[in-house]
Amino acid sequence: MTTGEHPLPEAASAPAPAAAAAGATADVPAEVLADVLGVLGDVLRIDAARIDPRQTFWSLGMDSLLTVELVAVVNARHGTAILPTDLYEHPTPESFAAQVAAELHRTAAP
Repeated sequence: MTTGEHPLPEAASAPAPAAAAAGATADVPAEVLADVLGVLGDVLRIDAARIDPRQTFWSLGMDSLLTVELVAVVNARHGTAILPTDLYEHPTPESFAAQVAAELHRTAAP
């Protein structure tokens, strides 16, 4: 299966979001990782269960326009102020979810 001109990873190689979220680290709360994977699935128009959270956004078929959409939806849901360019420093769903969690923690601190 492809999204645009980018092939998608095979489903057998990708853990389900619930399984990925269950393996979330202390820096990545399971609910934040699951939400990022869900939004990413919506943006890419694929089942979030097919997304490997450790695979890069670019290998999943993301481009600059989809990056803007992903970040806008995540910011709207969580009240964060993450920039699309931040995905260059956080190039996987897992590392992006860690950034979202850190931003949520930072904004919740007094």
